[in-house]
Amino acid sequence: MAEATYTTPQGEEVTISRDQTEGAKLEGDWALTGHDCPPFCIQPISPAPGVATIGELELIEAMKAGETTLVDGRTPDWYAGGTIPGAINIPYTQAVERLAELGCEPDFDGKFDCSSAHNVIMFCNGAWCGQSPTAIRAMIGAGYPPEKIHYYRGGVLEWRLLGLTVAGGKSADAAAPAGGVPADAAATDAATFPAAAPAADAASAPAAASTAPAPAN
Repeated sequence: MAEATYTTPQGEEVTISRDQTEGAKLEGDWALTGHDCPPFCIQPISPAPGVATIGELELIEAMKAGETTLVDGRTPDWYAGGTIPGAINIPYTQAVERLAELGCEPDFDGKFDCSSAHNVIMFCNGAWCGQSPTAIRAMIGAGYPPEKIHYYRGGVLEWRLLGLTVAGGKSADAAAPAGGVPADAAATDAATFPAAAPAADAASAPAAASTAPAPAN
């Protein structure tokens, strides 16, 4: 992929390119492999039944086709450090209370009428990050149709690793908060990612990946 351009639902035109500079590498906290589990546990390929997992090319094709909302489910500190171009920030801690932004309306039983829900792609930091999977499960529990949710498991880490364009933020060396935990999430991560939530290691990860949708033309 040399370059791709798409227009976001907010009307912003963004261009994605790949940095293929010889010798380029991740720096700072993005280069770390050690993350304490919990809370930073390896996530299953699919965070919930009915949710399709996709990769970078499928994400780009979906955005080029339009009618898809790209959601960064991380806390604001992470989002401010750089995100995928065109993504809006709905932190996983606010996923349900902000469903109206994704086409849902409050219902009488405390859930939501999501018959007009947007097609969304959810992502966070990568395969070791539980923020967007937690948001996805909360959204489904509130009435969001799982078939309208796609999960980009690679997240910002994989996006950066491939040299793809990052919007906003600081240099790669300073993009992640020190210690890998943003200040506003440090006190809540352990409680928000309970033991009952799917978290897998190499021995327990599912053998087969979820089937991703065919790229849009």
